[in-house]
Amino acid sequence: MFLQIMFFTLSYALLKEKITPYEVTLPVNLLGGEYTFRTYTQGTFSVRLYPSSDAKNNYYIGYTDTNGLGTVIKVKAKTNTILRTDKFTGYSVRGLTVKDDGSYGVFLWDTKTSLIYFRKVDAVGKEVYTKNLDLRNQSIPSSIVAEDDKGFGVGDSRLNYGNGTFHLYTHVHSDSGHEDMGVGCSHMTSGLQGWNSKTNTMIHICDSDAFPAFGMFAENSKTYILYSHIANKGGYSGGELGGVVENGDGWLLIMNSITPEAVYDGNPVNTPNGVQDIGVVSIGKDKKRTKVTFIKKNAQTKNNGCIAKYGDKFLVGYTEDKTNFYLGTIDASATIKDQFEEVTGVTGWGDRDDSFRSLNSGNIFWVKAPQNKGNKLIIYEFNTAGTVDPTPDPKPEPEPEPKPEHSEASEHSSDGHNGEINNKANVVYLSLFVGIILMLI
Repeated sequence: MFLQIMFFTLSYALLKEKITPYEVTLPVNLLGGEYTFRTYTQGTFSVRLYPSSDAKNNYYIGYTDTNGLGTVIKVKAKTNTILRTDKFTGYSVRGLTVKDDGSYGVFLWDTKTSLIYFRKVDAVGKEVYTKNLDLRNQSIPSSIVAEDDKGFGVGDSRLNYGNGTFHLYTHVHSDSGHEDMGVGCSHMTSGLQGWNSKTNTMIHICDSDAFPAFGMFAENSKTYILYSHIANKGGYSGGELGGVVENGDGWLLIMNSITPEAVYDGNPVNTPNGVQDIGVVSIGKDKKRTKVTFIKKNAQTKNNGCIAKYGDKFLVGYTEDKTNFYLGTIDASATIKDQFEEVTGVTGWGDRDDSFRSLNSGNIFWVKAPQNKGNKLIIYEFNTAGTVDPTPDPKPEPEPEPKPEHSEASEHSSDGHNGEINNKANVVYLSLFVGIILMLI
């Protein structure tokens, strides 16, 4: 028993001591938190921050400042030195993903016209092209009404990259009333995307309070139901998504739910009663769930789950009662390897912001704004030394020549699996799900 206790203590110390903070001072205060739907409630969550990195392990962070100015900063690896600041006047930053060579895609929303744009930026910060997604020409509107604080009262926006393709996934609050159109995942109360490098496949995951049913789904389809929970068709959902990471030829999804799963895919299931904890959904290559494992159980409410690859394990984080932060590790079968311990005094991350990012070195980083509306960001880098060999910097991939706007995207198929634009999402009540994939050719 003594040896077992010592092992847990040392494991905790190792995780805790692997974290290095870098405090970055911004020239202008951040926009602050925004109003949105959480698990069966409404409230303000933390300022939206969008972290990414290049092959040299430099950090990139997208955010919107208190004046409504969308900004992307490049910060030198393992320092707090800002190397470059890219400003997007008139736009709010709603997603960011950086390629190995330092070029990146950024998801922009116009704060005056409420239109949605995708912009490609090269490695020195110069615009390559900007594409107006102009969803009004599709079966869904792109108008998003800005709030008084210049925010958009939105839920999640995700921008990821894989195999020459940028994937955009977002939830917005649209005009009041009902729109009679084909429905996507609606209402999408939280959303995620995850790339699998072995199969060259992106998974798109939503949590829904209405269509296609109550619960969590891949590709907004009941064919790919991941977890069932309570909901009310009015923005209130009994579950929330945290993070997703590749696992072999499939994925692991971190989520939480306040209700047990009574029925899955029409069949009764045996899950604990009462308040649910952080769960791990194992997902196969076919995007269907294989099992669900709840890794921590007690009476406290948990959310803001995060996950990243950590050698042959996975680093997992979550918050308890919204203020206390915990880290631990699991293996590919969701078995706990390093016990979860509180790290509140050492680190933290934002609310439901898909926080953990893997660096080219094998390390993991995340970012937090401790004052929310202040001018400070803290980058935390988790050292995975001893579990992952540093990889050499790859040669920058050649930059494709931009083609006319009409050739940069094509219409997505109705089942969400082929093509480049998913245009089947829709407005119902006050929310809208949009899944867009832009092809770089």
